[in-house]
Amino acid sequence: MQQTDTELIQRVLTSDDDAFALLVSKYQKQVHALAWRLVKGFYIAEEVTQDAFLNASSE
Repeated sequence: MQQTDTELIQRVLTSDDDAFALLVSKYQKQVHALAWRLVKGFYIAEEVTQDAFLNASSE
């Protein structure tokens, strides 16, 4: 059964690392594409993407 983003986020809020990994997997390419457009550098965008998900995981 595929879970909605809302359900995954609720699981993340209970410290479920598997749910967070699913969200990262689902949105990583989109976040990277947006960062790439903003910073105009592929590798810098990778770092920005990683930082974004690291910051999200520590909240």
